[in-house]
Amino acid sequence: LARRHRCHLHCVDLEGEGDRWYNTARLHGPDGEVLVHRKRHLPDEPGFRETSWYAPSSESPRLGSAAGARVGGLTCSDAMFPDEARALGRQGADLLLVPRATPVEPRSMQRWSVMLRADAIVSGAYVVSVNRVGTEGEIDFAGHSVVIAPDGEVLVELGADPDVRVVELDLTTARAAKHSYPVLIDRDDWA
Repeated sequence: LARRHRCHLHCVDLEGEGDRWYNTARLHGPDGEVLVHRKRHLPDEPGFRETSWYAPSSESPRLGSAAGARVGGLTCSDAMFPDEARALGRQGADLLLVPRATPVEPRSMQRWSVMLRADAIVSGAYVVSVNRVGTEGEIDFAGHSVVIAPDGEVLVELGADPDVRVVELDLTTARAAKHSYPVLIDRDDWA
């Protein structure tokens, strides 16, 4: 589809390697695969016993390139670890893609809101996080996909129903954010 429509598509799939399975997010571009991110932090809680299904990745976060943007990936609970977002920011990320499967639970949604905004701030990058909607088995997914600016401002938040939005992102804003925030300004190891 990415080749046919000359666009970029981000999707999540299962990837097997020997007897190990990974929760893997891929960014495909018009010329092929741009970025592969295997989930590193696996939850072990009711409805999400991922440690029973998947192996955690030992690969460090890295960037791909899409339409002139430096793009990093975090998958769901990886975003709860700001050091992952910070590492991608230090590599020069303009954009972090964060697919999620967050259930309907108000406290959980509050935590996600805080963590995704923190990821934007510590990385100096936009965060685009798409969350599942609907029901699978006994789990109701919350939706509320978001686009967050590098300063932590929520630019777009969708509701609980399926929806699509087009959002223009200014890459110069992300690139400037890495050098303008007081906590980061004195760092000489940032891209």
